Amino acid sequence: KELASKNDSFSLFYAGFRARLVAGIKPAIQFTIYEKLRPLVLTRTDGNTLTFAQSFVLGALCRAIADIIMYPARVIKVRQQGMQENKNLSAILKNEGIGALYKGLSLEVGRGVLSAGMMLMIKEKVYNLVAVFVLRLFSNRKQLR
Repeated sequence: KELASKNDSFSLFYAGFRARLVAGIKPAIQFTIYEKLRPLVLTRTDGNTLTFAQSFVLGALCRAIADIIMYPARVIKVRQQGMQENKNLSAILKNEGIGALYKGLSLEVGRGVLSAGMMLMIKEKVYNLVAVFVLRLFSNRKQLR
């Protein structure tokens, strides 16, 4: 009986690990899409840096795409945590259809795109400032030699 309680506490300790791991994928998807689309935007605009508007819109778009990809996993996670009947993907698809996996998506996208756009806009500007600083630092070192 004591061994069973130890095993139960161990499994309870890691009960939400898989769900949390899946939730951590969304930022990775968002940043990957951003870094893949960024050069395409730069080549179309003939620039070497994104404007505030470009980086904001690109960041918001990437967040929306990441939300669309990951939202079904969030729906399943919430249902598994709650007391709802359809708790897994096959039951949701069978009983409610694919639309059930995307109920509430517009709210999630609306909430996330503003913050993601701002974050990636600021990231772009900080990255550019750091790049200029580092280039100047190394060019000054070479001049001192």
